[in-house]
Amino acid sequence: NVCRNEEYYYGKTYEKLIGEIIKILFSDKLGLFFEQSRTEYGINIFDMICKIKNNVDDEFFTTIEKYFNSKYILFEYKNYDDLIGQGEIHSTEKYLYKTALRNVAIIITRRGINENGRRTIEGILRETGRLIIVLNDEDIKEMINLYNKNKEVSIILENKLDELLVHIEK
Repeated sequence: NVCRNEEYYYGKTYEKLIGEIIKILFSDKLGLFFEQSRTEYGINIFDMICKIKNNVDDEFFTTIEKYFNSKYILFEYKNYDDLIGQGEIHSTEKYLYKTALRNVAIIITRRGINENGRRTIEGILRETGRLIIVLNDEDIKEMINLYNKNKEVSIILENKLDELLVHIEK
């Protein structure tokens, strides 16, 4: 099926592009950049895991380390035409492990997240302490613009975290 091959090709192109953007935007704060890594038994593949560099002077990454006990951040890319929902959130959550110092994921998606997905993120945070932040194409464009102006890119992530924590219900 030609369409399926094209979808695969464009999906891989999107993944590669987003991976390169993340490396450029955060190379001063993150390291390692393990891409397309398989889980221990080789069953699942996640897009990228990065390690927060030691002594990073950045409020967002300091908060991630100190309050979410996470030295590593999982990045997942969802090249979907529609808003992502609870299924995509749960499939990402399964890669987060407290003992691996990996309690935080950032999902990058074309359009964003629907209401059920947002509620799922809040529930996961309340029940497990795992943090999932969703960025869309507009957020990435804004980050690139900030980077090009030599401004702090992680402010977008900090704002997403603040929004989540301020509005989370019991």
